[in-house]
Amino acid sequence: MQLLSEKTTVQQNSKCVNDMTLDEFIRWLCLIQAIEVVSARAEQLNIDFNRCLSIKPNTVNVYITEIFPSVRANFMLENNIKFQ
Repeated sequence: MQLLSEKTTVQQNSKCVNDMTLDEFIRWLCLIQAIEVVSARAEQLNIDFNRCLSIKPNTVNVYITEIFPSVRANFMLENNIKFQ
């Protein structure tokens, strides 16, 4: 898979602007999804996610690496971005 290295501007609100590649942006989306998965699982197990946060970074990185290609493909299709 060829990584998209052209910088783009991501504006979160009127004050905060970040320049990052599309792939960096998609990795952030994957991280958000990983946190949502952990939070949902913690809720199922009645674990207070706000009090007891012990997530292994390597596990999250493996999850991100696994879902990255599909999240990237879906994002590009939904936003009419041509594959390179």
